[in-house]
Amino acid sequence: MKKAFLASLMVFLMTAAIFAQDAQQPISGGKVGLSFFTAERIMDMFISEGNIKANYVEYNGISMIWHVTDSFALEPSFFFMFRDYTRKNTDVTDEYWTIGGALGIYYYSNLSGGAYMYVGPRGDYMRMEVTDNNSNGSYDQINTNSFGVSLVLGLKYMFNSHVGIFGDISAGYYFMEQESTEYSSTGTPGTPDKRESNIFMMSKGLIGVTLYF
Repeated sequence: MKKAFLASLMVFLMTAAIFAQDAQQPISGGKVGLSFFTAERIMDMFISEGNIKANYVEYNGISMIWHVTDSFALEPSFFFMFRDYTRKNTDVTDEYWTIGGALGIYYYSNLSGGAYMYVGPRGDYMRMEVTDNNSNGSYDQINTNSFGVSLVLGLKYMFNSHVGIFGDISAGYYFMEQESTEYSSTGTPGTPDKRESNIFMMSKGLIGVTLYF
């Protein structure tokens, strides 16, 4: 997934450079649109916990973008992810859910020819639920809530006044509350294990398409 993200971002940058001189410059104050994106991890720095690591930063989402002025934009978003992993030696399936929302406030700089750079803070809330099943019928339930603020740096290229592509990277701090409960094969819960942590992540990137009305 990381290689696919980096390859897509490279294609995006090359496309922007080739066509920048001929593209229109459609982004202006009052413009509204929708963005469809996928998030990938691009570095593993400061992140561990096996599959939880991947599911924490990999998801798909949709956002509304509103250019308040020629230079500033607001972008609220909603994202989600569901995965299951089946261990072939036991045929046991583990389930991972991620859902959340974010709000970005970005400053846009016109690089000419339809290419733009944007930078600014993004705050987000994320809920992740993990069911780690065992072959004897017992299972672990892990619920995680996180709040984070990150700095985003991105590029956007507009093909015309309605269609554009973008890619960005981010780094920031996240506060996490995690509760883990072990259940017996009969469904009887054990004593929950509660943890709190602060994490600095240099690991997430978004790539997607923007459609302006």
